[in-house]
Order: sequence, then structure tokens, then C-alpha cells
Amino acid sequence: MQSIDWQKIAPEVALELLGEPKIKKTNEWRWNNKGSLVLNLEAGTWWDFENDTGGGIIDLIKHLNHDVNTILKRFGYDLTLRSNYSFIKNSNNPPVAKSNVKSFTREQMIDLYKQAIVKVKYADNFMVLRFPENHHIKQKYAPFSLNPDTSWSLKRPDMALLPIYYQPNGKDKPVLICEGEKAMRGAEQIYDGDCVTWHGGVNAWDKADWSPIFGKEVYIFPDNDTAGFKCANAIAKYLKRNDCKVKVAQPPKDFADKDDLYDAYESGYFDNSKALESYIQQNAIKPPRGSLYFQTVNEILDNMKEPDWLVDRCIERGTVTSIFGAPKSGKSFIGIAMGCAIATGEDFYGYKTQPATVLYLAGEGYMGVGRRIKAYEEFYGRSLTDKPLLVSNRGSRIGDDEEFAMLQDVCRDIEAEHGNIGMIVVDTLARNYGLNENSTEDMNKFIQRIDELKEEFNASMVIVHHTGHGANGRARGSSVLPAALDYEFKVVRDPNSDDKSMLVTLKQTLVKDGTPIDDLYFQFKEQTLYGYEGVTSGVLALTDQSPRQIGLSKAREETLAAIEKIQREKAPHDPVSYWVKHSILLSVMDIKESTLKSRLRDLKDNELVHYKEGYGYQSKSLDNEVF
Repeated sequence: MQSIDWQKIAPEVALELLGEPKIKKTNEWRWNNKGSLVLNLEAGTWWDFENDTGGGIIDLIKHLNHDVNTILKRFGYDLTLRSNYSFIKNSNNPPVAKSNVKSFTREQMIDLYKQAIVKVKYADNFMVLRFPENHHIKQKYAPFSLNPDTSWSLKRPDMALLPIYYQPNGKDKPVLICEGEKAMRGAEQIYDGDCVTWHGGVNAWDKADWSPIFGKEVYIFPDNDTAGFKCANAIAKYLKRNDCKVKVAQPPKDFADKDDLYDAYESGYFDNSKALESYIQQNAIKPPRGSLYFQTVNEILDNMKEPDWLVDRCIERGTVTSIFGAPKSGKSFIGIAMGCAIATGEDFYGYKTQPATVLYLAGEGYMGVGRRIKAYEEFYGRSLTDKPLLVSNRGSRIGDDEEFAMLQDVCRDIEAEHGNIGMIVVDTLARNYGLNENSTEDMNKFIQRIDELKEEFNASMVIVHHTGHGANGRARGSSVLPAALDYEFKVVRDPNSDDKSMLVTLKQTLVKDGTPIDDLYFQFKEQTLYGYEGVTSGVLALTDQSPRQIGLSKAREETLAAIEKIQREKAPHDPVSYWVKHSILLSVMDIKESTLKSRLRDLKDNELVHYKEGYGYQSKSLDNEVF
């Protein structure tokens, strides 16, 4: 097992990343303004007095925004081969280079606290103070940490992640993040929700513990400079991976360079909290669709999560799904059943669901959707009263700019009232489109709109769509749609079944990752609607037999009945003595000879009849009868 001599490689790595030092001494090298970044050659550690941070070589590499393994590979070390190195467990916590740390008694800290013009208590053992100009403590935002003996030191606490400033006030509003203690104090004067910041500036956001706000709705108001935007977007990306809904505000155009919410407070830019909230809602930065960035394999693997199943093994949150089939094949019944199951938290035909708000864009037959929901309630005995399933009064032309903006606003209002939106069903694409579905350009626009809804609400978008003209194997229209799908289901109606006894197969034809579920088979069940005289609808009820098997069963019953009838007619007192020949069956049954042969072969194979060559057939069901 190989070990790394940190003391030996520290100068080499530092030269690689920082170039020649400004100051070289026997035991230390210095870089940056006034030699503020110090490398301790004896310990192989560093300290940046300007940013008040330090650590070992791995921390230095991260501090300078490089990939650790990429840099160390240049010196012959590959950290992906973790078993080869004995240092790995301790590499993230190397000894920190010591600075001339000042200590203060409790009484001295009380005096300092009174002198400070900005006071931010992050935790019981960590606070940050800012002092007036010409104060003997020169650091702009001086960190103080509590020592075991109750004295205080002018340094950050020795911990892997520093706490964020977060003191919940109990109001049900998004958390507002701003950059630094000064901006946060301004934010607190304007915003009546929870205000959050972190210590250390834009290069230290990833050294803060953000877990207290995971899963919350978040606003980020960056400082008005390039570094602020970059930092805000990095925080946003990180929080989104941890189940936060995030809006990053674009600072006003008339803000000066580096202006923040403290400057906005001093100038009276926002009159009150409502004005700030309205501004953020209207001026949230929309990341460009298809924005490009690269991640290391380590970052990808570190951020991998278990699938967030909305319908177990069928549909994940934040994905696009198509349910397509020929007209009157039963695809809308499937979409409605899925929506009802998620809204109630009940299984979808044996697959567990995640309870959530469901929106159903009914482009076809608004009243019919209501009746089918009522039929679902009564057939399955599942009440949808007060459940978060909402059906539109009409379709929405998603391709139209004004219509789409209206749809977004309505969705936001619904989410505020009913809670997180899990699924939006678009039934059908043709009736909720407003553009040419065969046009690549128009379909790209539709997919862009679908993606916007998916990303804003972390919802599963389910598109009910028709098969192509003369091509029942694929959805109709531009190939842009199938290329954008994560999941696809094909609904196939048995052509031999009528409307009253409709037989349907649901096939999962696309899973981007994983294995399709087994085919599901359904039989239409008519349902009288209680309280509505003469009004019926129906549901698709799960069956364990495929349409082919059901059809085969009917054929078996029909053929056996004919054999038994002939046996009884020809030999009323002793039917089992009579053998029914193939030619007699063909004369009494209105079917083709090839069909009859196939049926008789099936009966023999499944041992439902006796067969004696030269004699014919007998039904085994008559064997146990007494004559």
C-alpha cells in the first residue's frame, strides 16, 4: 500500500497551481497580496489570511477550483484507486497551518460585541463581527470561535463544514439567501421571511452546511457582479440536487457594480417585503435550455440518488412520458387511472405511487373525464373527495406564448394552494398544442415548454397521444417527441372486442434506464354512476389474462359446448358413448375449417377432450356426469 508524503509534494503542487512565490523563507512560502497566502513547508499545509481559510494540499487544490485527482495524477497518484493509499481516510482533515491567533476573555468579547456595527451569530460557538473604521481589529468580517475554556479566538471553528446563518421565524415563505453578513442584514430589514447567508465569501459556499434548508423553496439574491452570479448559480444547482425549488434573482439594471441587498435597504429600493418578493418572481434568471457544463466522474457518483418514483418502476419525477394508442383504444382511461392513483396515494394496478397533486389538461371531453373519475371512485371504492386531482375546463394551446404563460401562472397558484405538483397529464397532445405536430421546429417548441413545466415543478409530464396514420406501432408526428421521452407506453385494443367488452394491453415500449415492466391486461367494465339515472361510464379493470388468452377461452367454451350438444343430441341416454367427428362440428359451427382445426388442436393440447383417431372427439366435462 502506497502512502503520500504531503510535506514532500506540497511545494511541488503549490508551484504547479500558484507559480513562483512572492516571498521565500526557510520554513514558508508566500503568494498573493502582501503575502497573504502562506505555505508551511514543515507541515505541508497552508493558510489564506485574506479569506481566513486553510488546510492541507487537497484543500488547496479545491480552494483554487481544480479537480483533486487530475492534479495529483500529475505527481503519480491516482485517488480513484483508493485501496492503494493509506492516507485516504484522513486526507480531508490534514493539520492546518497556524496563524497568530488572538484570544479574548468572555468580558473582552462582551466589549467587542458592543463595539461591532454588524453582529451575526451563526451558532453558539461561532459568530462574525464587523467593526468601525480604524478599529484595532482590522479584519472586515472577523470570525470568532469559542474555545473549550470559554475564551474566544479570532478564527473560524475547526470543523469540516461551517454552519449557515439560519434562524427560522416560523413564516411559511421561501428562504432568502444572500452573499455575506452585510447583505444579509439588509435583507432582514426588507424581507419578512427567513434570511440565510454563509461565511467566507463566494469561494467558500461549498464549505458551508446547507442541510438545514434542504427540501425548501429558496430565493437567491446575488451581489451585482460576475463572481456573485457564478456563486449563486453554483448554490442553486447544489440545492436543486437536494430537493429545493430555487429562483435566482437578476439584480436590478440600475444597481451599481457589487451592490447587494444592504445597498438596496439603504437606498430604499424595495419599499417592503412584498415588493422584493414580486421583483424576484418577475426577474428570476432562467437558465438557458440545454446549458452545457461538465462534471468529473467523482462529482457524478457523489451526486447520484435513488430514483424518485412517482409510480414505482414506471415513472420517475421530473421526467417526460408518452401514453399513445389508436383512437378509442383506452389510453385516456389509463391516464385517468394513473392520475387518480397518485392523487389518492393508492397503487396503480399493483405499482406503488407517491401521493402528489395531479393536474389533468383535458383537451378532449371535459365532462367525459368527470364521469370516468366518478366511475373509478365507485368501481374501486376510492373516494377522490378533497384529493388533489384537478381537471382543466379546456385544453391549453401550449405552443402559444400567452396561453403558456397563463398555464404557468395557474400551475403556480395551484401549487401554492394544494401542494407540490407531481404529475401534469396532457390529454391529448393534438388538443393541447396549437402548432403543427409534424413540424420539427414546432415540436421542438412544444418539448421546450414541457421541459420548462417539468423543471419548475419537478413534475412528471405525461402526454397522451395518437398513433401515426397507418402506423399503429409508433406515435404520430415529428420524431422529436419520442427522442425527448424518458418513458413510453403503448395502448393496444384487441380488434375482436367491442365497446362493451373492450380488451386492452398496456405495453411499456421505452425505458431509458432499466427494464420495462411486464405487459398489463385490462377488460372494460361498464359502471352505472350512482345518483345519475341512466348515466354510465366505465373503467379498465386489471385481468391476469391477455386478450389472446381471453379470446382463446371464449373459443374453447364455444367449441366444447358444440361437442357436448352433439353428444347429448346423438346419444341422449349415454352421451359419452358418442364420438363427434370433425365434419359434423364443421357443419354446425359457423367458422372456417382452419379455425376449427386450430381450436381442436388447442383442446387436445390442454387435455380438455378425448380424441380417438378414426372416431373423433368427446368432451371430458361429461365424464363425471351420471346417465
